[in-house]
Amino acid sequence: MADDHDLSALRDALAAKGVTRLRVIHPDPHGRARSKDYPLASLPELDGGIGYCEASFVEGLDGEPLMEGPHAGAKGLPDTHAVPDATSARQLPWDPETAWLLAD
Repeated sequence: MADDHDLSALRDALAAKGVTRLRVIHPDPHGRARSKDYPLASLPELDGGIGYCEASFVEGLDGEPLMEGPHAGAKGLPDTHAVPDATSARQLPWDPETAWLLAD
């Protein structure tokens, strides 16, 4: 992602715009946005990445878990590692207290 200094500067810049919350987003295999929200103050701590429940990768389009095949039950629902990209940070026009970041 970036070094602590850059993340602290990004946190401060977002706070100056009234942002209080981060939404870290990744797509599931169907192209639906999956996200987790964090307090803005935690931005530097997200540098090492975050976990998303692997179940989001074994759901059908209706949101129901797929119960067949090698990933049925998501192997106990472990986390998948995602790393937020600080360069993608954007303040949401429809929710100005929230900024979102894409994750790899």
